[in-house]
Amino acid sequence: MSETVLISPMTRRATKGVNFMPYGGYVDGPVASIEDLFGKTVDHETISVLMAYQKIGYFRAIIELRAAAVSGVPFTIRQDGAEDPIYDSDRDGDDFPDELEWSQDIQQYISLIEASEVMDGKAAVLKLMDHGIMTGLQWWEIGSWSPVIGKKGIETYKRKIQTETGGYEERPFSAQFVIPFWQRDPFVGIGPGNSLAMAALHDANVINSLNVYVKNALDSGLLRATIVGVPKGTLKEDRDHIEASWWQWFKGKFRAGRIKVVEAGAFTVENVGEGIKDLENIPLTQDARESMSTAMGVPHAIVMSNITGAKATTEQDDIKFYVYTVMPACKRHARQLNRYLYRPNGYTFQYEFDRLSILEQFQLNKAERLQKLVGGPIMEANEAREKLGLRPSKNLVSVAKPQRRQEEVEEEDQPLSGSAQDEIKKWRRKAAERGAGAPFKCYYIPEEVQSVIRMRLSNGESINSAFEPPYSDF
Repeated sequence: MSETVLISPMTRRATKGVNFMPYGGYVDGPVASIEDLFGKTVDHETISVLMAYQKIGYFRAIIELRAAAVSGVPFTIRQDGAEDPIYDSDRDGDDFPDELEWSQDIQQYISLIEASEVMDGKAAVLKLMDHGIMTGLQWWEIGSWSPVIGKKGIETYKRKIQTETGGYEERPFSAQFVIPFWQRDPFVGIGPGNSLAMAALHDANVINSLNVYVKNALDSGLLRATIVGVPKGTLKEDRDHIEASWWQWFKGKFRAGRIKVVEAGAFTVENVGEGIKDLENIPLTQDARESMSTAMGVPHAIVMSNITGAKATTEQDDIKFYVYTVMPACKRHARQLNRYLYRPNGYTFQYEFDRLSILEQFQLNKAERLQKLVGGPIMEANEAREKLGLRPSKNLVSVAKPQRRQEEVEEEDQPLSGSAQDEIKKWRRKAAERGAGAPFKCYYIPEEVQSVIRMRLSNGESINSAFEPPYSDF
């Protein structure tokens, strides 16, 4: 696979003299420094985004929860002008059509995009091309790339990549091959701004400081900071000897509870600061966690429910999370994916929010309250769906019309929808490859048609015969 994503001479000339800052730098606004992202100290006095992600479970849980929620929203991909999708994430899973093979990992990339946006404020995916033909996508990890801004805005990107000799070099990439993602920052004119994780980093430092304190306390045998008083005039070497002996006697978690007998009145001991037990049940850690959750757009109750497994959330918590965090992120991602990836190749990527179970339950509860208010049905089925923000359905019967007899429905010759026909082809292909008994889940094929096909397969008919219309055996 040859990768033709080198920068053109024209673009190189256009960006000559641009002030490029490696690892997340750009000309037109604030940016998290590389130290903020990856850390430069080892004394644990401050914590970086990377350290918080690796060492603070609550911090990581927020990011993982956002990434899972966004990547879990159902989506479809349609060819331009087609009513039925060529790919449906609920229906097809990992079974991408051949013409979309280059897009088969898109759900994993969406998860990475969301996590990277939260931690770094930006994300990018490279389009791999072979002589003008899409062959795949490549993830650009956090901290390895940055946009280069010229007179016309972002014209190129630079990425630090490993060379064959084991070193690193900065390589330019033309903007036409890069799919960028970021949320606009009011303090930045062009390009990405500071990340949500940076806003939560102060509270992550509070949690980290407490963790370090507890660890040090345990490592010292749960000894508090101590002042040892000795008689005035004690020589320095004697004071140093007492201090060294104190640590030798008691320091370390394996020396906890040790007994040492000394002469009474030889010296006095004064503890300084609070012990571990005094840090219990204080609101400090609770406030820090709630502040982190708020900064990164996830209700605190949802994170705690995800960590403990207990149902501690309300319907309103879940709805707010999806309406104000997940859905805006999805719409932002879909806009970039369509602009840079799918529409140039003749497709449209679309999220199907009305399939989310949490929103379906919310709409159902809303409809039940509305029905109780008036004492019965007040509108037709599709009119109600429109009021609830759902798409109209061809399969619903109006509440104002009597239900037709089953015999009348069966007598009508109703052609299958395009989605059902595509699903039958997929089922037929799977049965041919894996055998007539291969499991297959149907979403669009009517139940009576499913029954006919399954009966034919169980009776030993050939694959061609089993899937051949009409489907009116019984």
